[in-house]
Amino acid sequence: MALYALLIAFGLCKALPLASIFLCALTLPIGNLVVRFVQENHKARPRLCVTLL
Repeated sequence: MALYALLIAFGLCKALPLASIFLCALTLPIGNLVVRFVQENHKARPRLCVTLL
């Protein structure tokens, strides 16, 4: 979250272009999905390996 705070700070200072801020902000929902998936499945590793093979 600290990186997103820096992103907002640099955006307010006009150090980053608006498109860059927008594209970086889009990574937040994807990151949340990855974290949620790992939290739910970190103990199910053997089952996932069999499923993926």
